[in-house]
Amino acid sequence: MNYISNQFNIQQIPSYTLLINAGFVKDLLAVVDQQNELRVFMEYAAEKPEPEAMKILSLPFKRVKVVIPHESFSFIPTELFEEEKLPVYASYLSDENPSHVYFQQIDALGVTVVYQFDLLLLNRWKSIFPNCQIIPEFRMVLEQVQSKIPIHGHILGVHYSNQLVDIYLFVNGQIQVYNSFEISAIDDLSYYILNIYNQFNIEGKVDKIIVSGLTISEAHAERLSQYGQQLERVELSTNIQVPIDAEGLDLTQFHITFDALSCE
Repeated sequence: MNYISNQFNIQQIPSYTLLINAGFVKDLLAVVDQQNELRVFMEYAAEKPEPEAMKILSLPFKRVKVVIPHESFSFIPTELFEEEKLPVYASYLSDENPSHVYFQQIDALGVTVVYQFDLLLLNRWKSIFPNCQIIPEFRMVLEQVQSKIPIHGHILGVHYSNQLVDIYLFVNGQIQVYNSFEISAIDDLSYYILNIYNQFNIEGKVDKIIVSGLTISEAHAERLSQYGQQLERVELSTNIQVPIDAEGLDLTQFHITFDALSCE
């Protein structure tokens, strides 16, 4: 369901925030006002935006946040990270050009993530909004689950996005692995999870599986329940005001997009 509020006012563009969740298959676009009331919500094919979406993207928004999936990355303990060594870290990524390397410190985990974006995807959004804030999707995923990670036990995380599934593992409060996979069938999901279990000598079920991102099917929920004692869904933490004429919209699965409002 795409939505444009009757209260959407081009004269108010300077006070609005444009939120984008960019992907290789689909893009999600949302506009909220200063009170976090939803003014626009659209989902469309990334390679062929709808005319209405093109009109929105042509407007002179001053505050734009774009969440983009990473192409490759590496975790480094923050105490060992040295910014001047970015060329060295780049040699472990898919593109060894240091100018294409970024880093993000995640204080709560004690790690610094060195990463890269797909250049075509990154440049597309920078060409439209040169001053936009680019947010790597893994940052949103990890920041949203921190409060759900206990200091003891095994916690598996599964984040669903268009075309890709991110799978990560915490052991006794410490992140051990985070990888992205293309999933075309439910058995692919089992394959990657069991590989991680074998790698970390996990027998039976982990204490909890945290599920985030797009709403999953009952079949996926049932399959995940085979590998965890309980499933916990990440909810939208930002209070978005949904107008009466858009109450049919379920924004829960788009928590990555809307919770980017709190990223600075």
